[in-house]
Amino acid sequence: MEYLWLLEAKVIVRGRKMKILQLILFVIVLSCSVNGVFADELNYNLVRLSYKAEQKVENDTMRVTFVASGQAENAKDASDKVNEDMAWALKKLNGIGFVKSQTLGYQTYPQYKNKVIVSWRASQQLLLESVNIVELTVLTGVLQEKLKVQNMQFQVSTQMKRAVNDELLVLGISGFREKAELIVKSMGGKEYKVVSMDVNENSYGPMVNYRNRQMNMAMSAVPASEPGIESGESNLAVDVAGSIQILY
Repeated sequence: MEYLWLLEAKVIVRGRKMKILQLILFVIVLSCSVNGVFADELNYNLVRLSYKAEQKVENDTMRVTFVASGQAENAKDASDKVNEDMAWALKKLNGIGFVKSQTLGYQTYPQYKNKVIVSWRASQQLLLESVNIVELTVLTGVLQEKLKVQNMQFQVSTQMKRAVNDELLVLGISGFREKAELIVKSMGGKEYKVVSMDVNENSYGPMVNYRNRQMNMAMSAVPASEPGIESGESNLAVDVAGSIQILY
């Protein structure tokens, strides 16, 4: 009797498992059917469109990369020359609050002639960045007494870029909607719904960039109190692209 009771219990449990499996299969089939219906609904009257909102913005940030270099018969003397010039430059920066500074890329390497080391060179970079372009330009002229300007760039600051992009985002979405409404009207539709939308922020156009010899000549050709460069402009843009479905 106990054996029969256990056998009956197993049959009941198995029966419940079968019902649960059947229920799961039913839900999966129903889900696939519903998704298929929705997919079919989105497979017609689809239109892809895009709208770009853009604005020219004056570059408000200046970045200057200097290099201190030294050459000598041994590595120590070459490094000492770099250390001395960089210490002088950093001392000039003491108490100046309008500029961010960072030292970069210290290198010491041999110079060869006929596969024989004839001297050593050492170098180190100093990066300065500021939104106060006039003062940084004057400071650049001062630091060139012992450092060389390797690179100078002008760009839009992160804060300015964020503020402009927020405005362009609103304009971009508004332009996307107006374009969608025009398409629906032209196609004789009643309304539309957005199927997908992508938003991308871009900055393009030549970033003003002065390098090495030409830039050094330009800086030395003007008095230290007057900037000899133009910061230029950058183009900021927000691209809004996506798909809509026209409803009739």
